[in-house]
Amino acid sequence: MPTLKRGTRPRIERECAGLAPRRARVRRTPSVIQMEAAECGAASLSILLSHYGRFVPLEELRIACGISRDGSSAKNVVEAAQSYGLVGVGRRMEIQPMMALDHPVIIFWAFQHFMVVNGFERRGGQTMVLINDPASGPRRMPLTEFDQGFTGIVLDLVPGDDFITGGAPTKTLSMLRERISGTGRALTLALVASVLLVIPGVVVPVFTQYYIDRVFGTEGTSLIPMLLGLTACAAATLILTRVQTHNLRLAESRSALVSAGRFLYRLLRLPLGFFLQRRAGELGRRLSSNRQVAQTLTRDLVVTTVNLLLIVVYGGALLFQDLLLGTIAIGIAMLNLIVLRAVMRRRVDSATALEAEESRLAVATLHTISAIETVKSCGTEHASFGRWSGSMAKAMSESQKLGVPTALLTVMPPLLATVNSGIVILIGGLRVVDGAMTVGVLFAFQALLTTFTRPLTQLTNQAGQIQELGAQLQRLRDAEKYELDLAFTTTDAGQTRVLTGNVTFDRVDFTFGPLQAPLVVDFNLDLEPGMRVALVGASGSGKSTIAKLAAGLLQPSAGRVLYDGEPRQAWSRQSMARSVAYVDQRSSLFEGTIRDNVCLWDDEISEATILRALSDAEIDGVIAHRAGGLSSRIAEGGTNFSGGQRQRLELARALVSNPTLLILDEATSALDTSTERLVMDNLRRRGCALMLIAHRLSTVRDADVILVIDQGRVVESGRHEDLMALDGHYRSLVESDASNQEKQ
Repeated sequence: MPTLKRGTRPRIERECAGLAPRRARVRRTPSVIQMEAAECGAASLSILLSHYGRFVPLEELRIACGISRDGSSAKNVVEAAQSYGLVGVGRRMEIQPMMALDHPVIIFWAFQHFMVVNGFERRGGQTMVLINDPASGPRRMPLTEFDQGFTGIVLDLVPGDDFITGGAPTKTLSMLRERISGTGRALTLALVASVLLVIPGVVVPVFTQYYIDRVFGTEGTSLIPMLLGLTACAAATLILTRVQTHNLRLAESRSALVSAGRFLYRLLRLPLGFFLQRRAGELGRRLSSNRQVAQTLTRDLVVTTVNLLLIVVYGGALLFQDLLLGTIAIGIAMLNLIVLRAVMRRRVDSATALEAEESRLAVATLHTISAIETVKSCGTEHASFGRWSGSMAKAMSESQKLGVPTALLTVMPPLLATVNSGIVILIGGLRVVDGAMTVGVLFAFQALLTTFTRPLTQLTNQAGQIQELGAQLQRLRDAEKYELDLAFTTTDAGQTRVLTGNVTFDRVDFTFGPLQAPLVVDFNLDLEPGMRVALVGASGSGKSTIAKLAAGLLQPSAGRVLYDGEPRQAWSRQSMARSVAYVDQRSSLFEGTIRDNVCLWDDEISEATILRALSDAEIDGVIAHRAGGLSSRIAEGGTNFSGGQRQRLELARALVSNPTLLILDEATSALDTSTERLVMDNLRRRGCALMLIAHRLSTVRDADVILVIDQGRVVESGRHEDLMALDGHYRSLVESDASNQEKQ
């Protein structure tokens, strides 16, 4: 930003100085924090819909806006808004006319981010823009800063005649029920023990009053009853605290184990499209957050419930001891709740934004470490560190923003407790002098006041933790509410069926979102058992998408994919896993034995089957020369094998299930020509149907049918000789491939 001379103002500030009202024209819009950087458009639309009384889950809006890893366009957001009854258009608008609007609008910020403008106001002699940013929550932004990022693109959307209010905002408590399953007994025992601990807390002040008023005031009074009572209270407190602590820890462990297991189990059963739009590092962070959620759920919520009871009981005891002092003490203590309410909204937004930034930091950290070979080879250590540092700085910035209201919650309760105690002692002392109360009553009242303010202080602090729990639950809910893969919604009756290898594409279209351009258009194919079909075409033409459709990893947007004449829904996950194998050029080898990597811990696979798979993948000779054979170790990522060897291990993993349909997506790209030819001959002898994608066109010459794909459409089809005679797309690809081979 250029430096301004003293006494001068930017042009935009001078032009708009008289337009902004002293107060915002519109009321505050609800906060909706985006789960991923790419879904700011859907989150901004959710803010507008919620503002007008229509509450739609963010995961539904992701689909409606056609969110991909690249985000969404303004056109898609407008079309999605119109489908929910909002009317309006996206248009270019200057800041001055936008200040005259009496409703919130969505703007496109810095050509990379959608956010909501609530209005404008004058504050401290300058114009402020009221922003509701789905990345960080509501905030005020100086007009000069706003002008630097404002692109002039405004989505002006308001309810139309067809707009219908409905739905309800997601409440944190509504997401907690299923997370306490299996912990009911432990939580009940902990709750009962916590409630019973109230009794010693009330009895001890009573004994204190008795001791001071009777023992000091009446000579010869026995101390034995009081000592016995205090001993009983101490013993009861010790036992009940032990029961409470043990059961809270037990409930926490069970909740963490069950929640994490349920989350990962659910994650593994989601369709591939879910993972294509999310980052692995962020999903890993969500999995690990189950432990923190369990701790907050079991410990903090139980303690909060008990603290509410304690406040009522101890408050009543204070009023019973002395009505005047009790009213004063409770009134001052209730200021804690006023402070809590004042900072609650700000903490919600900051906590959710912090959770989002920490997830992005986890993604940046994982990417930097996993791509270390690329970083080293390209010499980008400093750039990678700079990228990671930027993510770290953003996370720390959000942490500091959260720290301001958190510090207020931390400081105010003990401060008010000290003030409260001082006022009680002052007024109580005067009442003792006047004879309105005894010294024993004052001491007992002071003890009760301490026990009264302690749960109130804890309640204030725990409110912040419960808010952070809400942010974490929202991120977990994204996966838990996503529709399951069709593969897990069908089960076989009796014995698992096996496909013959026949796959039919009937006028199939595919797109990742209803508002996105299709990647596959009107694709037709009948792949018979034992048949070899090759897909060729330029990069990005849609070949891999077709392969994933054939494998059942993606579902068509239009048309049908039939297996032995039946739709995907008719086949169980077990049937598909036994019959269909998909291999791409990426290797996913883990640290363990060769046997475990090939069989994936399936003990029912015989050694003969393993050896045949290794032989057909032409990797058996390599393994035979390794000490231990099938029991030899593979390093993480298969780094102790060459690229071609890793691909052959991946192929052996696919062959070990004896599939009737094998799909190879550049799965032999790292093999030399002679080894690749041997592998292809072995696959032909197996007799399984084969769908093959390869840029090295010598691999596909012997295919029964070659389909040339261009922009998702089949432009040519036939055998190698027929396509070469056409002198079209295929011939151009072959000549280009031959030219590249000569240059190498």
